[in-house]
Amino acid sequence: MRQKLWELKDLFNLLDESITSEDDRTFMRITIKKAQRLFIAYNLITWTSAYTRIVTSIQSHGEIPLLPMWFPFEGKLVVFFYQFSCWHFLALQNGSSDMYAPCFFVLLNSHLRILTRRMSKVGNGSKKNDKCYLDLVACIESHLIILRIHNILKDIISKTFLIQIVIISISICVNILSIATLNLPHGEIIFLLSYSCMIILEILPICYYGDKFLDFSRKFADAAYGTDWVYQNQNFRVAILLMIQKSQNPDPILAGGIIPILLPTFLSVIRLAYSVSALFINQFY
Repeated sequence: MRQKLWELKDLFNLLDESITSEDDRTFMRITIKKAQRLFIAYNLITWTSAYTRIVTSIQSHGEIPLLPMWFPFEGKLVVFFYQFSCWHFLALQNGSSDMYAPCFFVLLNSHLRILTRRMSKVGNGSKKNDKCYLDLVACIESHLIILRIHNILKDIISKTFLIQIVIISISICVNILSIATLNLPHGEIIFLLSYSCMIILEILPICYYGDKFLDFSRKFADAAYGTDWVYQNQNFRVAILLMIQKSQNPDPILAGGIIPILLPTFLSVIRLAYSVSALFINQFY
């Protein structure tokens, strides 16, 4: 995992070096700020959820534990500080690791949009010459780097995302049932609501930006087809046709090799959790 993350860093550096236009550099700076805001928003919800639970535990004098688990020692104060430390560690782990893939996709989509603009300028208004072919080769190299990054993200995400979807569906269902059927204190309700928002935000960005990547890939294929490739030399025409073929029908990332990580998948998870919880409420309460 660590080796792949370092490889992603090197590949993004190569894409950054290919940006020459000042407008594109400004666009990437805006994209970086967008990724930072996404990271901050998720951490804000995570720590809000964590401290809501802590406040609820303090108000209940330890009757509502931070972590429902067995402890090998007695003493409420000792148990509380042990739970307090573990709770902060879990929140820090979630806040630092859950948003790396969505942030990578934010950057990747922006690089693909920049490449689409570059591709739309290749060969336009130019007669057949070697410069058009060299510009096309540069675009192909950048596109291959983008596809390489996408494949690395696919290897990292697909193995765990299916389990994440299942756990989040069950968690949302349990939270809805708890709020609807149990007489919970206000702090516990706020914790369950903030926790539900946190786990929803774990999968929403990656589904959204994964869906946008496929959309941008199709637009890139359209931009490649929009070049004056019919008036260029044979090498140019062969290269552009292969690029169009590779970009027209991009493969989505499959969670566990089964479920596509797209926006409709996220909506299906939310609908499933709500439907199951509504069914349980109607049948047993």
